[in-house]
Amino acid sequence: MNNRIIPYDFIRVIAIACIVVFHFEVAIVHIVSPSHALPFYELVGKIGVTMFFVLSGASLSLGMTRRTSLWSFYKRRFLALFPLFWVCYLFYLLAHLLMVKDPFSGPHPATLLLSIVGYDGFFSYKFETYYLIGEWFLGSIITLYLLYPLLEYLARKNIYLLISFCLILILMIKSWYSLEMPLLRFPLFRMLEFTLGIYLTTIISAYQTRGLQVLNGMALFLVVMLSAFYIHPSSLYLYTNIFAGLFSFGIIFLLTMKLSENRLTRGMSRLSGYAYGIFLLHHPIVDNVVLRAESLLSSPLYHFCLIILSLVCSLILAVLLTSITRIM
Repeated sequence: MNNRIIPYDFIRVIAIACIVVFHFEVAIVHIVSPSHALPFYELVGKIGVTMFFVLSGASLSLGMTRRTSLWSFYKRRFLALFPLFWVCYLFYLLAHLLMVKDPFSGPHPATLLLSIVGYDGFFSYKFETYYLIGEWFLGSIITLYLLYPLLEYLARKNIYLLISFCLILILMIKSWYSLEMPLLRFPLFRMLEFTLGIYLTTIISAYQTRGLQVLNGMALFLVVMLSAFYIHPSSLYLYTNIFAGLFSFGIIFLLTMKLSENRLTRGMSRLSGYAYGIFLLHHPIVDNVVLRAESLLSSPLYHFCLIILSLVCSLILAVLLTSITRIM
């Protein structure tokens, strides 16, 4: 199977744009006023997150074959995640040390280990850490990456049984969840989206009629969500957020699946390669843009321009630090 699926590039770029817009609006809510934030920004963020979970499962399936060893898989995941994460972390750490006299006065030194392995943002809800970048999502996706070989093995045995198991799992988690961590950040609750990504790549590799098969996948997911709603009608908002993300994933896929290799697809492929760097770097950038342009945010035009500025600055810094990481 070709290791590049053009729609995945488009989905990755659009998903990271959704995440940047969401955090830009969150910064406005916290720094300026909720009245200045765009409507439905929370849904935009949740759509972006869901698309990333689905895309992560789908992308891993592209490079995983029966001959891929566990060592090879985990080595590739390690090299894809951690070198750039450490470079970006060190960049912002140096910036903090230069601008703030004592940027970390509270965390226990032992929690620095969480920063090294990418789990500082994941556990920041519970105690103070040396968190700078990556947020909760990085810890959640690392957890799912660790589980991926098992999920992929079960998917080869019976993907529908695995999806059914994931549905039952999220219903059980919803019924008995009592952790302080927000439910939508809990990795096992997001395992269904991740597994559906594996399913999508599986059916794409098995059939030539991609559009029809993806529509079948969307129909399957709709049945899953409607079943969940029937059992837990009070939790409709949880499932609709997830469904909105997967529906967006499917629409983008269907709109871009017939594109041939051209300047647009090559450009999206290059942008897609910097999505992880943008994810790691964008949050401090949007906070600073909002802080310094607070008086301009009442204008819709300036509001839009500042979002574009945040995206461009995040991209430029991502290109720079990704290039440095590759040289190293």
